[in-house]
Amino acid sequence: MQKLIIVLFLSFAVSSRICAENGREPDDDFIKASVLVAQPGSVLYSCIGHAFLRMECPAHHLDYCFSYESEDVSQRVLTFLAGRLKMGMIAIPTSDFLDIYRGSHRGVASYELHLSVSQKQRLWQLLDERVAQGTNIPYDYMARGCVHACVQLIHEAVQPDGAITYGEWPQHFSMSRRELVRRQLDRSPWTAFILYFLVGTEGDREVSLREKIITPLDMIEVLQHATVNEHRVLDRECQILVPYGDKKGLSLPFLSPVVCASLMLLVTLICLYKHWMFCIWPLLVIQAAWGILLVYLFAFSSLPCTSWNWLIVPFNPLPLLLWPWRRWWLLPYSAVLAVWLLGMKMMPHEAADNAHYILTINLIIIFIYQYQTKKKNL
Repeated sequence: MQKLIIVLFLSFAVSSRICAENGREPDDDFIKASVLVAQPGSVLYSCIGHAFLRMECPAHHLDYCFSYESEDVSQRVLTFLAGRLKMGMIAIPTSDFLDIYRGSHRGVASYELHLSVSQKQRLWQLLDERVAQGTNIPYDYMARGCVHACVQLIHEAVQPDGAITYGEWPQHFSMSRRELVRRQLDRSPWTAFILYFLVGTEGDREVSLREKIITPLDMIEVLQHATVNEHRVLDRECQILVPYGDKKGLSLPFLSPVVCASLMLLVTLICLYKHWMFCIWPLLVIQAAWGILLVYLFAFSSLPCTSWNWLIVPFNPLPLLLWPWRRWWLLPYSAVLAVWLLGMKMMPHEAADNAHYILTINLIIIFIYQYQTKKKNL
């Protein structure tokens, strides 16, 4: 790959010199650069789609896609949760790369970058340097995600000749980064439920508008209204390279998280009415299991965006561990959960899924019922 790039650069230098001697500018089509956007996939790590760059040199029959890729999450779930997954830039012939998405029924659209020849050459050189670093960079979907990488590389490519000037920012950029991702997941409520469970308060922290460009669709919208030296950065029209399929992600329309949480609440009310206390144990076990994972992510994992999560308040292993001494903490903890519900609803950004609120109400009902039962038995 590097040898091919060297040939490209030498050919570009010769072509530029000949053009200069003939008193004309180099052909803008000598190098063609495009931003490609892939349709969302059916697994968590592809839930918002994927963005990558395509570089072409028709004169030398070069056509490659450059993409930030991580190690296979599905095969290394524990490594992912520990924050030890690796990632890096790879270069693959475009035809091979598109075949991968065609095989998984994920559509791909292409938007041409309107940069000068020297800027496109510089972009290709930067991409080649990233590929040379290998796939040994710590996985960080917030600081080194595919969208962030594309935007950063385009900025670096144009800096020597100018700077990108952004147009009017979309109104929804007043949302937090967590909410910006959430608005792309309307067709995948289970993915959104898991997202809120994994992502901590870093997803709600206020950052610059440019740092909020974290989804491929938002990136396309922003770059289409951006300019460099009064010329637009990205083409307004797209070319469909792979037809779009019907991907719904982790979607079960009749068993959404809210529906499942509501059914659990209904079962709890029936069990308490019938005094079937054994039925509450599955919920307490689920709460403890989720709590152990949240505590691990907060205290031990290096996974980005997990330093603190407000869901640790209702979902933690303490109620199950301290159940023998429940008469001392049931009422105070129920009050804490009630305050938590009120506080979460008053927050400026949405920090939890509605299903989490229903499950918390379920816990409050169980704890208050247990407190009243204990009180009667004393």
